[in-house]
Amino acid sequence: MKIFVTDFSYRFMSLLILSYIPSIHSSEDDIDFGKRVMMVTFFAFLDTVIERFF
Repeated sequence: MKIFVTDFSYRFMSLLILSYIPSIHSSEDDIDFGKRVMMVTFFAFLDTVIERFF
């Protein structure tokens, strides 16, 4: 479980940073930020789960 949490947090942070780079100059950043966090959380969780079980 400890490996899972650290792996997930590493993927989450890297994906969040990568997704934030294109929209630094976006004016409606507050609206997009919630969607971005949810999307990144989903993909980081999915990636960690797939790697854990396969």
